[in-house]
Amino acid sequence: MNQPIPDDRRPRPSWTIAVLTSRDARLQQVVALWGANRKTLGLFPEGAFEDCIAQGRLVVALTGEGTVAGYLTFRVQRRLNSAAIIHLCTGPVARGKGCSDLERLVAWHEKHVN
Repeated sequence: MNQPIPDDRRPRPSWTIAVLTSRDARLQQVVALWGANRKTLGLFPEGAFEDCIAQGRLVVALTGEGTVAGYLTFRVQRRLNSAAIIHLCTGPVARGKGCSDLERLVAWHEKHVN
């Protein structure tokens, strides 16, 4: 009889983490993901995503095919040597599959944010 694999031992998809830059076509996917989840994420003023991009604070998790599986917006408080999450959102196909793994995001942040 097959036993279910415990969640911590199931193979997880591989995500590519990237910072969106200006004129990146994937911004439309991020906005669509936010729109589908805005009831829980709340309002985001017009131009807020562009501001995040300009400051290097819009990070996406990409599937193997290059589509947006989730995104993170954050602010850095250098005076306090800390970062605060504004939005952390995953799409339905990525939920429960490690896309928003906080340890991985923190490791990425420490490596890439000055």
